[in-house]
Amino acid sequence: MSALKSKIQSAIRSGKFNIFLLFVVISFVILLLSKLSKDYTKTVTFDIKAINLPEEQVIIKDSTHKIDVLLKTYGFKLMRYYLSNPRLAVNLDNTQNVDGIYIWTSALNAGDIRAQFSDNVEVQSIMPDTIVFDYDVNYVKKVPVVLLSKINYAPGYNVKDGYLLEPDSVRLIGPRAVVDIITEVLTDTLILSDVKTNIDQKLNLKLPEQIETIAMSSKKVVIKGNVDKFTEGTVQVPVSIKNLPRGVSVNYFPKKVSVIFNTALSNYKSVKANDFSVECDYKNLTSQSSFLVPKLVKKPSIVTTAKINQSKIEFILSQ
Repeated sequence: MSALKSKIQSAIRSGKFNIFLLFVVISFVILLLSKLSKDYTKTVTFDIKAINLPEEQVIIKDSTHKIDVLLKTYGFKLMRYYLSNPRLAVNLDNTQNVDGIYIWTSALNAGDIRAQFSDNVEVQSIMPDTIVFDYDVNYVKKVPVVLLSKINYAPGYNVKDGYLLEPDSVRLIGPRAVVDIITEVLTDTLILSDVKTNIDQKLNLKLPEQIETIAMSSKKVVIKGNVDKFTEGTVQVPVSIKNLPRGVSVNYFPKKVSVIFNTALSNYKSVKANDFSVECDYKNLTSQSSFLVPKLVKKPSIVTTAKINQSKIEFILSQ
């Protein structure tokens, strides 16, 4: 074994092995060319592209919309069909329209199929002999665009007035049966970190799975957001009691509660106490209740978060 190994290593070093390998490769190429230059008869499956469909109609895709064609041609030509995704055009002008479907037959359309192959390709048979195309009238529906995001802001920063999407909705055009089940279109996920400047990004929309049968008015969306430094503030807001029975008066304490809010620094001076409303609902009292629960029922839009720094309101009833 060691003697054989030594001979092989010696042949490689002398260059004889490389010459041998070259002859093997050349022989293989010659053999391959010889094989591919011969005629073969094989069945090739083609996808279908329907043409000359009226504008107001759309074909409902179906897995049976394929044509098997028995071809006789040389190997090079056949290899091209197997290495690609071959497609044949089907002219719907040459079909019968019966009860809302197009019926295509190979008997009436064999000439059109053969015309799509070069002269050195012989079409021997076409299967199936009949293909049915269901169609629907185009339907238009407007659906919202929904932003997917993973955005981390730098400490103390946040988006000021929410995100603006342009466009914020898209029109879907296609078969009603398909379009009706789509309620929204999602964006690709926007991933940003340590954000402290305004956002202006373009994202692709996630196309519906049924995109082959529908059209969409836009495939991209622009996301904008005004980013500002945020700060915390506190205001004293009066407490009111609603649903108080007639003839019943309540003495309660405290009369005002602290509301802690978070807002953009540029909006801080615009936030006023009367922009907030705090209420206690008398209807929520039970026989075991010894206090009222305050709830924040109104806050200004420029405030992102707000909470009451008081969980109980003491009260005394008087008739």
